[in-house]
Amino acid sequence: MHKVGILKALQENGHVVAMTGDGVNDAPALKNADIGVSMGIRGTDVAKQTSDMVLLDDNFATIVDAVRNGRTIFDNIRTFVRYLLTTNFAEVFVVFLACLFGYLPIMPVQLLLINFLTDGLPALALGVDPTRKGTMQRKPRKKAEGIMNRKSIYWIMGIGIELGLVLLAIFFIGLKNGLATARTMVFTGFVLYEFVKISVIRYQQQLSWFSNKWLVLATTGC
Repeated sequence: MHKVGILKALQENGHVVAMTGDGVNDAPALKNADIGVSMGIRGTDVAKQTSDMVLLDDNFATIVDAVRNGRTIFDNIRTFVRYLLTTNFAEVFVVFLACLFGYLPIMPVQLLLINFLTDGLPALALGVDPTRKGTMQRKPRKKAEGIMNRKSIYWIMGIGIELGLVLLAIFFIGLKNGLATARTMVFTGFVLYEFVKISVIRYQQQLSWFSNKWLVLATTGC
């Protein structure tokens, strides 16, 4: 029972605890751990049934690989969501404010092109980014922290409002040359912003454009 005591003491101090074991006596600790890991080759049936994960090769290095892959997947999902929602928020913001003045700043077909080509395809490519530098040196995130934390929400709203105001100003400037010209300028602004946003994301994550072949194909195709 001393294993369970140590485990609970660590959890009470805010740690995320993984427990490895292969015997019947390890079952209580495996069950109470945040992640119970049992041995697939020499582990008992009780340990396997109690654990959350079974190491089929009994190799502890597999745990490190699993943590690395898990952090990479989580980072990619967060990047995917932030990338999409920033542009979507700006689109809603621009259309809403322009409609208050009696204008439709961008046509529905133009929005579809933005969302499908310059927004959707690169976002899917960002979802398969490689592991970032320093991923395994980071401390574990809090268990209650989700994909959308406060920092992400502020980032999405801040960038979205900033982009929306810039494009709204561009729209009214373009109105001097006609509504069609103004809409084209807004459409072009959205498209160019997508490439700027990808460049910022690559810089923040210290990743090269060419580290993800799917991103290269998506942006080239756009």
